[in-house]
Amino acid sequence: MNKKKGIIIGAVLFFLVVVVGYAIFSDTLTINGTATAKGEFDIEFNRVNSVSEIGSKGATAEISEDKNTLTINASKLEYPSSYVEVDVTIKNIGSINAVLKGIEVQGVENPDIKVTYTGIIEDEILGSNQEKDMKIKVLWDEESTATDVNASFTIKIVYEQYNGTEIPPTTSPSKVYNVGDEFCIDTECFYVIKDNGDSVTALAKDVLNISENKQVYPSASDPVAFAETIYWFDFDDGKYLPKYDNSDIVYYERSPVDVYDSNSLLYEHVENYESYLKSLGKTSVSARLITYDELVGLGCEPDGRYTGTCENAPIFLWDGAEFWTGSAFAEAVIVLESGYYSDGGGTFEPTDNCAYLRPVITISKTEI
Repeated sequence: MNKKKGIIIGAVLFFLVVVVGYAIFSDTLTINGTATAKGEFDIEFNRVNSVSEIGSKGATAEISEDKNTLTINASKLEYPSSYVEVDVTIKNIGSINAVLKGIEVQGVENPDIKVTYTGIIEDEILGSNQEKDMKIKVLWDEESTATDVNASFTIKIVYEQYNGTEIPPTTSPSKVYNVGDEFCIDTECFYVIKDNGDSVTALAKDVLNISENKQVYPSASDPVAFAETIYWFDFDDGKYLPKYDNSDIVYYERSPVDVYDSNSLLYEHVENYESYLKSLGKTSVSARLITYDELVGLGCEPDGRYTGTCENAPIFLWDGAEFWTGSAFAEAVIVLESGYYSDGGGTFEPTDNCAYLRPVITISKTEI
């Protein structure tokens, strides 16, 4: 009888653990490593730099007391395409140099949840006292038809002892890029618009020829349409759809909102271009369109709504062919033209209201 009671009690306790564990809507990231040399071998989560949310509320990211674990709570994703992005810094606080071997994602059984990361590169050396920033993004797939998702997942950063002869740096890459600095990836060149610390954001030097999937002078390319429909705005209510702006501010009293996503005719071309750059070995790169906020940050007139001058912005930004941004005011997508930005019109048939495609990329400094 005592044996039977023990079995029953054990089963009940196991059931309670499973139920409680399933109810916790959070995620744990753990750093694992191995070493054989004498000395301290320890890579830790040093700090959380930011937690950004689109279509989510109350997400948190907390580092454990021993700094080996980062717990992310992303329980309130509201609709497909909503996401949480955590910017975190890891640091080698030990005396033994380490090699980052990769990232293992566990617990993502729902295909509607996409987990991606940037900033960590396989076989990158992390020297003693060196820091590295990484971003972890949890996305509810925008093509999902589900009404609710479980965003619980686990990431492990795997590293091992560095046995090479080259002495790695003791601090993060110190090069600082200024706005307007130019760099190239093979034949593709870019102007820096922001130094993010361990990465830079940069605007393509020339427009994209979508048939060749490479940058060309405008005369060697054709303008393209942004979209076939105005998919971000409800004309009946006179409001942006909640996916693009869920604020209570009426559209004519606020600045343009970001509307570029997979509904745009440009999306596939930008994704193809990103894949091409990755094929050149630039695994950290991501591509998109420039935003209204970035235009203002570079010196364009703020709150211009349908139009505004960019005379105070760097000349590389506006001296050339007109090109699409990823932001719109009401029904009109913002286009950057010679010396100013303006709306690209209210209709987007493929043969009408076209501008050029000039992508923006973000890439780790270690890959430049």
